[in-house]
Formats: sequence, C-alpha cells, structure tokens
Amino acid sequence: MEQSLEEDRRREEEEAAARQKRTRKYIHRDREQAAARLVRDYFSNNPRWDDTYFRRRFRMSRPLFLHIANTLAAREEYFQEGFDATGRPSHTTLQKCTAAIRQLATGQTTDLFDEYLHVGETTGRLCLMNFCKSVRAAFTDEFLKKPNTADCQFLLQLHEQAHGFPGMLGSVDCMHWQWKNYPTALRGSYTSGHKGPQAGNWFDHETAGSSTASSPPRSGLHPSLEERMCIRARTHDSTAHGQLQEDLMEHIWAKFGNE
Repeated sequence: MEQSLEEDRRREEEEAAARQKRTRKYIHRDREQAAARLVRDYFSNNPRWDDTYFRRRFRMSRPLFLHIANTLAAREEYFQEGFDATGRPSHTTLQKCTAAIRQLATGQTTDLFDEYLHVGETTGRLCLMNFCKSVRAAFTDEFLKKPNTADCQFLLQLHEQAHGFPGMLGSVDCMHWQWKNYPTALRGSYTSGHKGPQAGNWFDHETAGSSTASSPPRSGLHPSLEERMCIRARTHDSTAHGQLQEDLMEHIWAKFGNE
C-alpha cells in the first residue's frame, strides 16, 4: 500500500513539473548597432557597398528604396521610429523596410537576416506583412493600377528606344522578331509552321489560346496597339465565354439527349 502511494505521489510530481509554464528564451539583439551598421554599409554619403551591390541585393536602386521608405514612414505608424515598452529605441524605418524588401527580393525565410539586421522571425514577418499592405495603400493609384492605352503606348515607345524592339510590351517573347542565331535543336519550338522571312522565334501571349494563335505573323511592323487591345478584349470577354458554354451544352443535349 505504501509503495503504491509513493508511486502515485511521484507520478503527480512528474505531471506537475511537466505542466510548469515554460518561459520564452530571451535573446538580446543589439538593434541600435545593427541600424548604425546598415547606414554605414548602404545609406551613408560614402557607403561601403556601392550602387551596383545595392541593386543586386535589393533588386532596386537606392533612390527608389529611400522613396518607398520615406513614403511609408510618413503614412504608417508602424514604420515610424519610436521606443518599445522598456524605453529602448525600436527598429528604424530602414531596418524594417530592408527586412521586408530583402525577403521579397531573395525569397528567403524571415529570420535569415537576423544576424545582420537583428530582426527576429516574428518581427520580420510583421515587417513583410505591413510593408505589402502599406505599399498597396500608398502606391496603388499611381503605380499598381491597370495600364490604359496611354500607358501601353508609352511602354511600347520606351522599349523601342531603350532596347530597339518595336512592339514589345513587357517581354521579348511578346513580339515578332527573327532570331538569327537561334539554336538549331530548338528551331520551330515557338513558330506556327510559317516558313517565310519572319520564321524566327515568335510567340504572342495576347493571342495564346485563341483561334488567331496559329496564324503566321504579319510581314512588316507589329500589329497596332488598338488591334492588340481588341484581341485581348475578345480573349477575356466573360460574356462571350459564357455564351459559348451554353451553346456547347445545348449542342451536346440535342445530339446525345435521347440516348
């Protein structure tokens, strides 16, 4: 009997010890020194890493980064510098924007830059979430809206002036251009079987999946912008798509309904 009571008491003590609240391990992060190092490396008058390294690591120029950071700091309280509950300075605007943009630029985990920025996993996730939400709120009307006819025409002219490709809206694959040194093994992969002078590597994203995708490219200039917009409108017309579905169902019912 005494042995059984002793075993019960020991079991209860073990269960009580297992139920004890586990405290969260505290890691001291010297975010003030990390903020100063970030400024010395990228944002000082004579940074350690020049514009080439900045663009490679942030996927944007330094002036664009500063424009985004200053805009978010002026609009959103989260990106404004302040103090935490203990009176220590919080992460700076540059640290929060760097943590978010480097995640977007490299596709890495939230705590990858903890050693350099001293931004923990939870804080890095909050930086990314608030950054995406704030960028949409701040820049949608100017930069994230759907392009209109004037915007498309401007992009066409810009690509023609900068790259020498007329009719290219966003990708080299979106225009009719003959590739002189195209690999022989891949010849014909992106053609419609047309063997004329335009029988180079061509593919049109706007007409992919439509009845015009198999037609040979025109000789001469690329189709006009108005024609491309009309093709896109017909391809994405939900009313016409629904009507085609109804006609198909009626045809199937009329042909096989009595079977």
